[in-house]
Amino acid sequence: MGKEVLSAGGQDVEPNEYSVNSSGDTLTLTGNTWKAISYSYNITPNTVLQFECKSTAQEPEINGIGFANWLTVPAQNRGWQVHGTQNWQEGITHANYTGAGWVTYTIPVGQTFTGTVNYMIFAGDEDVNVNQYSQYRNPRLLN
Repeated sequence: MGKEVLSAGGQDVEPNEYSVNSSGDTLTLTGNTWKAISYSYNITPNTVLQFECKSTAQEPEINGIGFANWLTVPAQNRGWQVHGTQNWQEGITHANYTGAGWVTYTIPVGQTFTGTVNYMIFAGDEDVNVNQYSQYRNPRLLN
């Protein structure tokens, strides 16, 4: 995560904030914000995404992670929702996060799509009540 964090898809609505911890492995999103990091990778049929997620405020509309070639919301079937009350139309519901602690996810992304991606996208979506707080730790793609 020790990379430059960029806005993704014009989804940032004030108030929103993000931060990266001092060791560079955790991204924190508050309010309504979607962020991206440069992450060039060729996804093959065997590629899996591993990351940890934590959400401690009210349940957001969408917490999720995905991939894009531009600074946009991930295209159809290139994003995975792990928490939230709203159906992410382009995304795939992977699991329903519960509690307030860290949960580890391993998602076989290569079973859904293959090809080169340029960005890893992180969603902290809450358009109505911006009391969303989520964290993503140690995101990585593995073959």
